[in-house]
Amino acid sequence: MLYTIQIDAALAGIKAASRKDVFAALAERISQDLGYSSQSLVETLMAKEEAFASGVGEGVAIPHMKSPLLQNRYVALATLAQPVDFGALDQKPADLICLLLSPEDHGGLHLRGLSRISRLLRNEELCQKLRDAQDEDTLKAHFTNPDGWLLAA
Repeated sequence: MLYTIQIDAALAGIKAASRKDVFAALAERISQDLGYSSQSLVETLMAKEEAFASGVGEGVAIPHMKSPLLQNRYVALATLAQPVDFGALDQKPADLICLLLSPEDHGGLHLRGLSRISRLLRNEELCQKLRDAQDEDTLKAHFTNPDGWLLAA
């Protein structure tokens, strides 16, 4: 059975100078959708980021967390106008961010989602198409295209 990732929010070309700026932009959007406190979300993400950097290399970062306040998984995809350091081992700053939020009791599903996102974002062609996307709909379409990327991952 194919395990798909639904993108709940996508932001193209975020202007940010730091991880905190990136998280603030994402949190603003997420708080609109979920009613989650944007300030609380930024603080939680920054604390997790300080403990475990989310940069995975090749200009990609996959910050993630579980929360008892969530009822369902939430995935936000973003591109940055300028790359930001997310502490990747290859020392390349990230300009492609995929944030995964899961309910606290979804441990296995959270790891499965994280694994799926990681595999998808190892595809250089997909990453380039995402970086070239100018709007939310195009970002979502490239990431969830069932005829290409999802089946390849």
